[in-house]
Amino acid sequence: IQISMDATNHDDYVKAKGIKKCDFESICNNIRKITAATRRNRQLAVVLSFVINSENISNVSSMVDFSTNLGADECQFLNTHVVKSDRFGHVSYANDFLHREYKQLMESADYDINISIQPPFAEKYLDYYCKSLESLLFVSPSGNLSPCSHIPWNKEYGSFQENRENPQNIPKSREMKKQFIDAFQKKDSNLLPEVCRFCNKRAKGLFKFDREQKKWYFSYLH
Repeated sequence: IQISMDATNHDDYVKAKGIKKCDFESICNNIRKITAATRRNRQLAVVLSFVINSENISNVSSMVDFSTNLGADECQFLNTHVVKSDRFGHVSYANDFLHREYKQLMESADYDINISIQPPFAEKYLDYYCKSLESLLFVSPSGNLSPCSHIPWNKEYGSFQENRENPQNIPKSREMKKQFIDAFQKKDSNLLPEVCRFCNKRAKGLFKFDREQKKWYFSYLH
């Protein structure tokens, strides 16, 4: 069970979610009920995820404490996806280093919760592969298509109702796949679709902490 939090208090939560107000304490109490229930069914795990940007990266340590106190099994840190308009600011855009706050977090092995950290958007951490583009298709309520959840639905990608072939093979999607193949063969990320160049779906893996083994390691995704 993954729950998108992005913040540890009311003010930061409403700002991150783009809303005016919420009952943050009720949200936290409901999460406590969920984590209590999953402790009785160990086939389920609760992950609290936080999208990190330039405004909240200083809070990663408190996010781990917050997740631990709510009884979550894992605290997950994700990069802000690079888009044309970003009101928060990126912390990982094309950097090849882990930020100071992450390094400080990884200096300790004294946590009672699993932790995962998405690495920076740097070539050594990114792959010429996207699972969404390979095997998924996203359809809006009106039937417009998109090859990826990070790309807004648009008529330029086609319409589900009007498409007479396999929607997965819409021309725009085929074009993007060819760009991935070309970029892979030439090892040149500049040949990728622009929207994909600094996308977290290309991440090779995650930095992870295992609370049972009390150690950090890099886990490859594919």
